[in-house]
Amino acid sequence: MFYLSFSRGYCGAMKQISLRLPEELHAALKVLARKEDRSLHAQIIRILRQANDNPHTTSSETGSGQA
Repeated sequence: MFYLSFSRGYCGAMKQISLRLPEELHAALKVLARKEDRSLHAQIIRILRQANDNPHTTSSETGSGQA
């Protein structure tokens, strides 16, 4: 398994991807981003970093039931 390792203030080269999200997930992420005073992009990066920092957390432990 591959895990990312970079500092919180990482500003180096970044890859761009196209990501399709269900409308309800997109809306929920936007609400969360607003609550935490972040852009949608920054919120998604934060969530992905948290998941990467805790790679042994399973979907059953988070309660999502989905990968």
